[in-house]
Formats: sequence, structure tokens, C-alpha cells
Amino acid sequence: MVDRTLTERVVTTGWGARLTVFAEDSSHFGDFLESGVSWPLETEILLDLVDEGMTVLDVGANFGYHTSLFAARVGERGRVVAMEPEPAMAAMLDRNVEANGYRNVSTIRAAAGAVDGVAELWCSTTNFACHSLNRDLVPAVARSVTVPVITLDGLYARNPGFRAPDLVKIDVEGWESEVLIGARATLLTHRPVLWLEFWPDGLRRNGRSPEQLLLDLTAARYDLTMVDLVSGETDVVRGAEPVDVCDRQAARYRAEGRDDLYGIVYLLAVPND
Repeated sequence: MVDRTLTERVVTTGWGARLTVFAEDSSHFGDFLESGVSWPLETEILLDLVDEGMTVLDVGANFGYHTSLFAARVGERGRVVAMEPEPAMAAMLDRNVEANGYRNVSTIRAAAGAVDGVAELWCSTTNFACHSLNRDLVPAVARSVTVPVITLDGLYARNPGFRAPDLVKIDVEGWESEVLIGARATLLTHRPVLWLEFWPDGLRRNGRSPEQLLLDLTAARYDLTMVDLVSGETDVVRGAEPVDVCDRQAARYRAEGRDDLYGIVYLLAVPND
């Protein structure tokens, strides 16, 4: 259940949508509550990647910032499928989709994973973008809730009316490897562009190798570009370079006593065939 002491704010985005959010949610970046733009570089990149008529899959949709951006961009001829497992944020996502009249959005209340099933999702009281299937990665844990888990391959098998994705955005707190494992057929058959968070510490603590994730994407014939949303730097991925960059970032944060910050970059994966 949502804490009723939280303050709802309606934010007007840079593309004209009106999104309801919780003002106390510490995941809001920069001056988002005033400007309506969160992580400007990421927003700019995604606007460049998405065109009218495309189909976009938003894995880890939260309250719907990216879903709204995609829905406005793809237009009436396009489609957005937004997945969010946490009940309160999924309800906020649905509210924002309905309030903005997005008839081109389908919402799925489930987590994406390597196999179908159920899992315990641990929820934060402070950062609503940090809910996780790993309790140890959640700041200020409040509670847990059982949520369905489905593979992306299974999602499309059960929903034949969904068009194949042109772009898949994945931001799932260190569970990106699980999502990709459950999407092998989708990636090999439909060859979508991928935009995903790359957090080596989170991947390791969830039992996955960050180096292996890079190898798997390369083996699947994807060219990788590393994007640092903090510094604004971008670079073609060579070997395990993103792991080294993130580990150095994390070491600097720890030396500064900042246990609340992590070494994270984003990966743009584009099929090379």
C-alpha cells in the first residue's frame, strides 16, 4: 500500500505530458519536479532512437516517464508495452497513461525475468526506482510483495497481437541479465535496439557476471556503445571496458564515503546484421 502521507505532484514534461509523481521519491533526478525532464542526455538519446510508428517495450516502467516519452514519440500508429511489477507504481503508471489519453500503451503488471514464475519484490520507502528482487539492494526496505515474473519471449507468445519491438529499454536494478536470458528468441528473431542500465555491482550481487552480459550481447551480434549519463561521455565498447569504468566510479564513491552512489553506465546495443 502507498503511504498516504506522500505528496502527489503533477509535473509537465518537456513534451507536454502531465505526469503525477510522489514528491518525496528520491529517484527524481536534478530539477525534474520543476523542468519535467529527467536525465536530459538519456531523454535526448531516446528521442533520437524512437520514430513515429515504432513499437517500444519499456521494461521497468515505474511511474511512466519513459512510457510517456515513447507514447508521444511513436504516435497513433505506434505502440508501447510498459512493464512494471510494483503495485503502487503500476497504479501510478496506469493513472498517467489514462490521464494523458495514451491509447497506444499497454501496461503489464509483472517483472521480466529468465523464466516464468513468481518472486518476492522488496520495496523502498525512499527511492521508488530501487524496488528489487534482492532485498540487500533496496534502500530503507519497507515491505515485500509477491509479483508475477514472465519472460519477454513468453510475453510475445501469449500476446500475438503485440507487434515485435523496435526498441527495448531495460532498467531493472541489476537483473538485466535475467531479462536478456528470457528474451533470447525475441532478440534473435526481431533484432530490436536495446537501451539498458549496466550496473556491475548489482549484477554481481544478483549472481550474474557483468563481463558475461557484454559477451552475450556481442555474441548475439550487437555493437555496444557506453554512455555515462553523469559525465556525458560516450564511447564504443571495447572488451570489458564498461566494467572497469563502473568499478573505478564505485571505488571513488566509496573513498568519499558515499555508499548511496554506484558505478553505473548505460549501454546502447544496436544489431550489426
